[in-house]
Amino acid sequence: MLLFWQWTASSCGGSNHGSNADSDDAIADADIQNENETPTDNDPLILESIVFSPEQGVYTSDIEITLTCDGEGTEIRYTTDGSDPYIGSLKYTKPIPLKGNGSSMLIKAIAFQDGKLITSINSASYLIDYDRMQPPAFNPVGGVYGSDILVAITSLDPGVEIRYTTDGSQPFVGSKVYVDPIPVIGDGTELTIQAIAVKTGVEPSIPVSAYFKIDYSRMNSPAIFPEGGIYNKDIAISLSSEDVGAEVRYTLDGSEPHVDSLLYTDPILLSGDGNEMTVRAIAIRSGKSISEAISASFVIRYDKLSTPAISPLSGMYSDDIAVIISGDSGTELRYTLDGSDPYPGSLKYTAPIPIVGDGTVATVKAIAVKPGMKISDVASGSYIISYPVLQPPDMNPAGGIYPADLSITLSDIDTAAEIRYTLDGSERRPIHSFILIR
Repeated sequence: MLLFWQWTASSCGGSNHGSNADSDDAIADADIQNENETPTDNDPLILESIVFSPEQGVYTSDIEITLTCDGEGTEIRYTTDGSDPYIGSLKYTKPIPLKGNGSSMLIKAIAFQDGKLITSINSASYLIDYDRMQPPAFNPVGGVYGSDILVAITSLDPGVEIRYTTDGSQPFVGSKVYVDPIPVIGDGTELTIQAIAVKTGVEPSIPVSAYFKIDYSRMNSPAIFPEGGIYNKDIAISLSSEDVGAEVRYTLDGSEPHVDSLLYTDPILLSGDGNEMTVRAIAIRSGKSISEAISASFVIRYDKLSTPAISPLSGMYSDDIAVIISGDSGTELRYTLDGSDPYPGSLKYTAPIPIVGDGTVATVKAIAVKPGMKISDVASGSYIISYPVLQPPDMNPAGGIYPADLSITLSDIDTAAEIRYTLDGSERRPIHSFILIR
């Protein structure tokens, strides 16, 4: 959620606006164009600008920053250490992440086309502050609309009051209280709304601003449903236009949609844990101006299944055991016995797992799996089977020399034990020795 910004660069293709004090001076600096090449009056530069998205400012959650510049074959080089970029700086290839409460970043960027510098230094500063009150949001977002609209202002923070202005002044705690949607009516009407969220005992949010214009000759932007955000299950994204006879064209690769982009006919499916998608769309119709583009970003993050339970507990057992694995209803349990971590293709648990035999050592590892949910953490149980050692049997009478015949009695305190014996001096063997019948 954006808290504030002071934009320093226009979109690519236009002149440079804002507070880039280095603009013209930086262009003349040989180190920016090339370490070995300096622009001259005979080598004029076409000034473009780099677009930072989201705009610079303070955010209440982690963000990823994209850099774009129009023009075929454009290459963007940037720095994040405060130094000025040049052709040997980092090449922009993917969004730049900024994560963690208190994290900040200053991005400086320039663009080259066919080896020629086409921008001045463009910069944007960012800060992550999880503890700040979130600013209000406008619905619909600022833009040019082909019919009259009502602008609602909302806040995600409970118990807040929204204060706003429409005269260009900065809102403060004494500004007008937002109660009902603000009408923007009439062809050619323009309105800039600025708003803050306030709450007793909490510092007000940073002001946010949105510009609205009504142009009856222009198509309304299409609607994207559901709203962009993080979802814990697969979703189908639908696009619609309130203008009769309108076509909706869209992109999924981050580029701006145009009349030859994909034609929307069916819901767009986004499935699979960790998958992301940014949908950008416009509405077009013969005889009317193309609508402003609208965009929404989506992320799928499945809920993680509960870790299975393994019973009995790990330990040494004096008898054979059967290990039971249990999990949430509707889940499938997969396990291994060789110490490796299980995966969805491992053995499927269907019945208690026997651990038998004196000296047996076994490790049972298990996971829970279910379509549309994240695999659980691994549960583990380790077992050793160690049968108890029997006491030697008693012999009565004890060994010795006797003057007469006698009967020798063998007995054991464990009445369930089987006594085996020999009479030839050999060692007793459990299977081949004589068995004592009692």
